[in-house]
Amino acid sequence: MIFRRFAASLRRQDWTGVFIELAIVILGVFIGLQVSNWNEARKDGNLARSYIGRIREDIRSDLKRFDRGDATADERLAQVGVLLRAVDDPVSVNKAPARFLEAMEEAAWRTYEPVQPRAYAELVSTGKVSLITPVALRDAIAAYYAQIERWAPIASEQTAQSAFVHASAGLLDAHQIDAVERSQGATDVAWSAEDLAKAVGVAKRFAATPEAVRWLPELHHHQILVKAVDARNRASAKVLLAKIEADYSDLGESVRRR
Repeated sequence: MIFRRFAASLRRQDWTGVFIELAIVILGVFIGLQVSNWNEARKDGNLARSYIGRIREDIRSDLKRFDRGDATADERLAQVGVLLRAVDDPVSVNKAPARFLEAMEEAAWRTYEPVQPRAYAELVSTGKVSLITPVALRDAIAAYYAQIERWAPIASEQTAQSAFVHASAGLLDAHQIDAVERSQGATDVAWSAEDLAKAVGVAKRFAATPEAVRWLPELHHHQILVKAVDARNRASAKVLLAKIEADYSDLGESVRRR
């Protein structure tokens, strides 16, 4: 309709009408583009908020992971202490034979849980990291994940754990190992009287196995390192979480994982 009027105005050389019709067309195109841009911006904003909400939940999970790692590292340190005392006085394990047997099996178990940046990794894979604003928040998120991925020192320290397991192999019998592993770190291991009676004998053989004993200081050092890394990562996570909640104070708890 507009184009027919536009053509008619041209034939009549009605320049006022031509300009009016042309202005209407241009205005219509402009409004259409603006509406399209607004819709895209709204979609991008909602997508960014969704990712921010999921990253926030990932960081909250990270904090729990760091706390678990710290608590487990404390337990491993205590177990290494039990083993060191057994080396000095094997007979002393009679005071707490179950504790000694559990330490023999668990002291070299892994304590560090690598962080899984699920939401952020997905966001990076989409190529839409730039949706996160302000830029300072985007940079802070990137820096956080770059830092917590640097756990190579912990991985290298696991050499001591593997070496201790190898050197101490055979000190516990299959039944004792099975009892500990079935408990999965619980405190209610179902030890038999026979198992407990064997504890001093195990301690004596352990004290006489220098290739196993020599790794105890390294196991201790490893857990200290785990606690230091967890403390550093916990501090970074809290700072980032506070920044997210400040920049997206209206996010609430409504954003769910897809």
